[in-house]
Amino acid sequence: FPYNTSMFLHFAAGLVLATSAGAVWDNHNLITSMALASAPGMDTQVPFETLEAYLGAGGFAESKENFMRRMKLNPSVDLPLVAGETQGGTLALGTILACYSDEPDWGFDSKIFQFYPELWKDDYSALGGRKLESTSTVVRHFYLVDGFFKLAFPPYSSKPLGEAPRRAQLFYEQAVIAFGSGHPYWGARFLAWSIHYVQDLAVPVHTVQIPSLSMLRLNRTLMIRLMAYYHYAFERCATEMISGQAGAKIAQRIRRSTAETGVTFEAADAEELAQMTARHSTSQVAASIGDIKEFLPVVPDLKTLDPETYVKSEAFGRMFDEAVVSRPDALFRFRGLMQVLIQDASSATRTLVDMAPKESSRTADAPPA
Repeated sequence: FPYNTSMFLHFAAGLVLATSAGAVWDNHNLITSMALASAPGMDTQVPFETLEAYLGAGGFAESKENFMRRMKLNPSVDLPLVAGETQGGTLALGTILACYSDEPDWGFDSKIFQFYPELWKDDYSALGGRKLESTSTVVRHFYLVDGFFKLAFPPYSSKPLGEAPRRAQLFYEQAVIAFGSGHPYWGARFLAWSIHYVQDLAVPVHTVQIPSLSMLRLNRTLMIRLMAYYHYAFERCATEMISGQAGAKIAQRIRRSTAETGVTFEAADAEELAQMTARHSTSQVAASIGDIKEFLPVVPDLKTLDPETYVKSEAFGRMFDEAVVSRPDALFRFRGLMQVLIQDASSATRTLVDMAPKESSRTADAPPA
């Protein structure tokens, strides 16, 4: 039996994440806003400047597309202004951080291996097929802490897989440069991007390849849809709880405890912080799957339904509302788990926001090399 289980997991490798590349938390903006609600300095007004102006000031006479290529991002994606920017105007630092912590989900990491085929690694097959547009998004928003099954020999690798910590570090470094050179708008916007990848790893299902053996199925398509369903359902439930759909008291409790969370991670940089956050998340994988299956015990007919579409539907909303009323004990346990996870995300967020300006000051004050 152990041998057959291992072989079945090997068979499943490379398949289970193929359709699970959506937003990790349904709304990073909301989580970042909560995390920074009581952080000092968030009302500080910073002047808006265009990306071209910032790049020009730093000696890079390049277009947005060239910048995106330098960062290995999808060059066809726009960098929209959605936080209320006006030419010559200012914005609160906290507004920029919250608003743009969602931005990496706006297409940054889609089709990456089409634009940059040299970035492909064979191990990435465990995160989806090379030709799937969603694979590069999974690669960059996941970090499998304890290794992965693969369709090759040996069938298991104990090394971590996923680029989320490195992407967090890349944009953290860009933020430090921007803050240190006197460009706080882009310092904040780059830092928001770094926050996104770190927050992604506060979600348990983004730190393991196969969240639960109970999800394994002989039908490949059904197995992929089942894992995707619980992934999307977990994220929507988190948003519903924070926003008050599960009751004002639950939302208030989560918001209050999250706002009071301090800087608790001692990390040297964003990459280490992301790795630490991921390790915390792996300890909650079993609980996260068990709690949501108890809270939402009825699984929809995934033979015909697209998981993401269904979770965003009114039908799922009605099922959630019914569960809130009829399963108070399951709701209580689920809320407790959600509180732990969001507190981790909040701690990591505040740690980054605390780290970047300090490093920028050291960099600005350092003597020339």
